[in-house]
Amino acid sequence: MTLALSPDGRKGFAPFHQCVAVFDPEGVQATHFIEPVGNTGWAADIVVDTSTGLAYIGGGGTPTGGFTVLDTRTEQVVGGQFVGLGMASVAVDGDRIYAGEACTDGRIFVYDKHTLAEIGSIAVGAVSYTGSCPNSGAFQFSADHKTGWAAVVQEGLIRFDAEHLLLLDHVPLDSARLPFWLDARSIALVGDAWLYLARIDALDEWSAALLHPTAHVAYPPTYKVLALAPDGRTLAVSSGTGSTGPFGDTLKYAPRLYDVPGLTLRYAFPTRIGHLSDDLVWHPDGKRLYLMVEYQVEVYLVRPR
Repeated sequence: MTLALSPDGRKGFAPFHQCVAVFDPEGVQATHFIEPVGNTGWAADIVVDTSTGLAYIGGGGTPTGGFTVLDTRTEQVVGGQFVGLGMASVAVDGDRIYAGEACTDGRIFVYDKHTLAEIGSIAVGAVSYTGSCPNSGAFQFSADHKTGWAAVVQEGLIRFDAEHLLLLDHVPLDSARLPFWLDARSIALVGDAWLYLARIDALDEWSAALLHPTAHVAYPPTYKVLALAPDGRTLAVSSGTGSTGPFGDTLKYAPRLYDVPGLTLRYAFPTRIGHLSDDLVWHPDGKRLYLMVEYQVEVYLVRPR
């Protein structure tokens, strides 16, 4: 499941089927549900525009027809948009909304944030050799809104001209591995200089300009999510591992903090046994982390430097 906080950090939101759960970040408990909300479902993306307080919901683990716009202040649905043949992911940057089309060639549709009118699309042209759906997602953008990066599921990393909607680079992550291991589920960008890729079995640091790896941390095979702290120097990583034993499957997870650039481990929270961890977000105060663990939210306190 995914989650997000309002820009002021006073409300938390987690999409479920046809509704959004609202929780109190202070007490870490659910308070009520907003329903009905379209384009929600299992692991649907929810991203909040900090300048407007509007949330964009849709895609995620189960592709949706498009995205729904929810005002986090009034908790009212204020709009929505269908996306091509269906949507796998959504992001907002500057005055534009970016939506990755589901199960096609990774095409990215671009919309005006204010009118929801379609501006155009970026032709990625990813080709699957494994029967997978090459969806574009995990978007990041430069501070001047002119350059974007995205992960194409099982097909590599792309860089695109966000101003003129042109594909610039399409880089395979590692052709020597089995295709399943190429997936980058989450991307973080630091200072327009460094990209961090949460891959199935690793955490990588890349030069954003050269699109070349500069640091690598091996992980057991698992899905991971990245979240950059408000200070821009601390990267949080959520990950979980599963193993089969005489008493059935055991799931473990343990968030970690890294100093960036360089991927120096700063702190590893104790390993916990339970469900697989999902999404991870920072509170605006930079002192708390909120981790979505299937159907519950956990809070982690971060010690000051």
